[in-house]
Amino acid sequence: MNEIYDHFKYHHGNSEVEKYLVQDYQIRCIKCSSDGRYLACGDQAGCLRIYELNNFELEFEMKAHDQEILCLDFSPENDQKLNFLATGSRDRLLHIYDANKDFNILTTLDDHTSSISSLKIFYDKSIKKLGIVSCGADKSMIIRYYNKS
Repeated sequence: MNEIYDHFKYHHGNSEVEKYLVQDYQIRCIKCSSDGRYLACGDQAGCLRIYELNNFELEFEMKAHDQEILCLDFSPENDQKLNFLATGSRDRLLHIYDANKDFNILTTLDDHTSSISSLKIFYDKSIKKLGIVSCGADKSMIIRYYNKS
């Protein structure tokens, strides 16, 4: 399932640099999971790809959105051991996936009326809940908290 087209390794100063050319579409956003296991990439075609960071093997791939993915985020470490990934797109949708369960989609939120330009998953220690804040081209900022029900 590995789709790496080219892999280059070279030295820059005292650092070893690895360069991967992984797809035909332009990557719009990337994020590493808080445990350092995964790298998520969203591209201009709306595809979501998840790579294992230890070997850069493609773990998961899907056409997640009808338009480009503009932002994504993994949940931070939290008391409930929840591990979510959220993606926001020009199609105005926000998808939330369960990283503990093969990135199955948990829900889709459609509160924005225009492109979602940024999002952040956070953990509120005072109420012991995960939340997500998103903002969009519609000039709105929306905060939601996760409830199991």
